Amino acid sequence: MEHKIAIIGYFGYVNNQIDGQTIKTRELHSLIQKKAPDKILTFYDTQKLQDSPLYMLPLLRCAWKANILIYLPGKRSLLTLFPFLFLLSKIKKQKLIYPVVGGWLSEFIEKKKWLQYMLRKLTVVLVESHALANRLVHTYHYQNIQVFPNFRTTTYKPIIETHTDLRIVFMARIMKEKGCDYIFDFAKHHLSKANKKSITISFYGPINEQYKEEFLHNINEYKFMQYGGIVPPQKVYKILNQNDVLILPTYYDGEGFPGSIIDAYIAGIPVIVSRWKDLPEYVEERKTGFTFNLQNKTEFFSCIDQLLESPELLYNMKVHAREKSKEYSEETAWKIIRRYIE
Repeated sequence: MEHKIAIIGYFGYVNNQIDGQTIKTRELHSLIQKKAPDKILTFYDTQKLQDSPLYMLPLLRCAWKANILIYLPGKRSLLTLFPFLFLLSKIKKQKLIYPVVGGWLSEFIEKKKWLQYMLRKLTVVLVESHALANRLVHTYHYQNIQVFPNFRTTTYKPIIETHTDLRIVFMARIMKEKGCDYIFDFAKHHLSKANKKSITISFYGPINEQYKEEFLHNINEYKFMQYGGIVPPQKVYKILNQNDVLILPTYYDGEGFPGSIIDAYIAGIPVIVSRWKDLPEYVEERKTGFTFNLQNKTEFFSCIDQLLESPELLYNMKVHAREKSKEYSEETAWKIIRRYIE
């Protein structure tokens, strides 16, 4: 039987939106395109639906012609578009594969019995963490759960070195909930130290409109801070590699497996992230990074200070981070996804 695969999700091609959702959707499309050239592969960018509901017709046409559907919805799409695709998959006896983006699914479906039922009937639900997989299995008794870590397709090889100053980088959507307020609090802490060593803190990413004025005001308060704009995908690893450590003190409600952690590992730098949601699962303590308690900002400050005081520790963590990146390669991802599309 000829396999016709349709990937339906938020590619963000309308305005070239770059975030965790669009990057994962594009990476999955590229992976299948590269590894399964014999398959007929089509895709539909659900961002088009924001312009006109008439774009629903080509979407349904795309889905109808396939015998394998891969669907990557956000929360709203899961409530509105998903029931149509679910019904279509049952009528046509299609495989329906759901790669989850983020870590919110278990809580989101808690009071939605109809959605729990539909998800139970899918070919597979691919989740980013073992913690989320365990919640879905134990709470809802699902038997179609598979861990499918976030991944990247790249041949980048980093330069592993330390610098005379500590170069700190934040690369994510710029909003308070991603922990930007913690970073500014660290800046105050650093200035208060008597024998402070030299640091730089660079921010990259799209700025949330509601936070823009406050963010730009705060960043102008510190000479060692800069905002570098939105990084083109082809330059992400090079820019990260020019730094020493990525920080993500997030408490964002929709946090799953941030791609910036993988990007940091590929670029050969460790991470400092909050113990929020499932994030500790992706960090080997004092090997590929540090985790800290959000209720204890001093612990966050201490993580950075340890790297300031020990270049040897930082170098070793960079080596381990690069090694860790192999777990999130396209080869690892392909071994999992291929069993559902072949």
